[in-house]
Amino acid sequence: MNGKEIITAWARECLGDRLTINPGMDAYAGILAREWQDLIGRIDEKIRAARQDGLDHRKSKKMLSEESEYGFFWQKFYLRGGVNLPGLAEAFNCELTEGIWRDQWNEVIRVGFKKPTLRAVDPTDFLESLVNAMSKENWSGLQKMINEIIADLAGATVDESKPIWSPAMRKRK
Repeated sequence: MNGKEIITAWARECLGDRLTINPGMDAYAGILAREWQDLIGRIDEKIRAARQDGLDHRKSKKMLSEESEYGFFWQKFYLRGGVNLPGLAEAFNCELTEGIWRDQWNEVIRVGFKKPTLRAVDPTDFLESLVNAMSKENWSGLQKMINEIIADLAGATVDESKPIWSPAMRKRK
């Protein structure tokens, strides 16, 4: 039930009993048509906001779950605000404030790369494919964020001259 239906039902139940006024008229017991529309608008706005909050909450929960389609890189990318980087939405022919980008950026990227899940989109391929689609300044900001995320996921650096393990060492254990 949407906001308009809620108010119309309320008007029929409450005002319809007190007065012999048709709910389709412009006014209810002193409520003017513009006031009525304002009330309906406010309720619709609240319902939309509550619905979006629910979607955002479910998305952030999904992002943090181990079995999500996103993978560790994309989780960090989302949590660090990578979706809001300048020029990124435009590289996918979207606007930053557009609903499809705001609510389904992961689908836009996944479909753009023809991958079954977002976790299948390799971060370095993602970065390389956007070199020509973004301005140099915006791309360097994206590159910096991606490199920081990869470095965080990699953890401590390893001195490759002294391997920590080898297949032979592993067999002995």
